[in-house]
Amino acid sequence: MNMLQTYETSILSDDSDHAIHVVVVPKRSLPLSGDFPLETVFQELELTKLAPTDPSNLARHLAVLFSSQLPNHELPQTLASAAMATNPQFQPSPDDIRFAEFVSFERLIPIEESPLSQESLAKLATTASGVGIGAFIGFVAFGSSPFLLITVPVGMIICGAARGVGQALEEGLRDRLVRWLKGEKAERPRPPRRRRQDASETPG
Repeated sequence: MNMLQTYETSILSDDSDHAIHVVVVPKRSLPLSGDFPLETVFQELELTKLAPTDPSNLARHLAVLFSSQLPNHELPQTLASAAMATNPQFQPSPDDIRFAEFVSFERLIPIEESPLSQESLAKLATTASGVGIGAFIGFVAFGSSPFLLITVPVGMIICGAARGVGQALEEGLRDRLVRWLKGEKAERPRPPRRRRQDASETPG
């Protein structure tokens, strides 16, 4: 029996309403140990790419993701604009920036090594390489919920504002992730079947 395991953790600020939820999938739990194209991740988990980021801009972009100033439906577009523009129009608050810097640079993310250890998001982002599932550091969305996705040699990290990640998990992301890790193909929506018209129902 091959046991699959993921790690989930929530980190809350003690002086603000900020919170981050993190899901870590270690490499050994990934299908075929992570030896598949990155596009498979997006297809099986039904993710939409929003914008790439990099370690040097990670905290600044995460500050936008953590901001409570934006309605949830405006967040994906604002986040994509902030990540792709040199002079973004939206400016997160000092509290947003402080929390984003904390979760970016402190060693808070559980990583399966020997033994289990913790690493920072920024450090993990710098270790992304083209091995296995390939390199990706950027923002994605499941439905209307945006979050950060990092694929690294040690596995895959999904993280973001607790409200957004929690909503995505409840609305189907968790089910899709579990099915994919078990090697089950994600269900595709079937086109509606056309009802055959009985001869007696033919308009006369």
